Amino acid sequence: RGGRVTGNTLYNGRWGWYCLDGSDGLILENNQILGADLMSTGGGLACYSSAYSQNVYYAKNKLRFAHGWDREAMTTDADYGAFFGTVTGIKPDSFTLTGEPAWNRKADWVGAGVFILGGRGMGQYRRLAKYDGREVTLDRPWAVLPDEQSAITITMLHRHYLFVGNEFEDVGIALQYYGTSIDNVAVGNKATRGGGFYNSGRWYRHFQPSWYCQFLDNEILEGNCYR
Repeated sequence: RGGRVTGNTLYNGRWGWYCLDGSDGLILENNQILGADLMSTGGGLACYSSAYSQNVYYAKNKLRFAHGWDREAMTTDADYGAFFGTVTGIKPDSFTLTGEPAWNRKADWVGAGVFILGGRGMGQYRRLAKYDGREVTLDRPWAVLPDEQSAITITMLHRHYLFVGNEFEDVGIALQYYGTSIDNVAVGNKATRGGGFYNSGRWYRHFQPSWYCQFLDNEILEGNCYR
């Protein structure tokens, strides 16, 4: 929380990568992140051990020479989730899950995303404030309440990322949202000999949505294939 990483030259060695897991209020700017081996890759923002990652300003970095693994210079990541299904006992800021949640997949799910994927209230999300068995409390009330047919997913929350003026060279994918991505903006980024920009809400061993993201004035100056 409240971190600033700036003005560094960082090298990924053999099988090396970088990982920022569970950030909240991070500035990552004016760095060079370079592959120093033909088996090194890039890295990204993750929720491997955390329930959420948010409020990241990722700007004016130069990432080069990701030749190994999936060649992802900047990707969001974290698979699985805690619940997908319907709910009952619906109140403005709480409900009861109709099936058993997989809370055991993380040490703490507070702050995770609760999304209405279909049915009444579709397109809204809230954060998980409290949970106990099948009982779930949200951080704030819904604007439109779901009903007992609405499809609900509880999974990791990636949100509020700003990617501004970064340069990606000799990589696979330059900038990628893989799974959950909410309210992210990518503006003025450049990809050279890279696969460009990839945005995929998806089944990532759990339903994970990508909503309300913008790509503005980015350039693919010279392309290649994904890997």
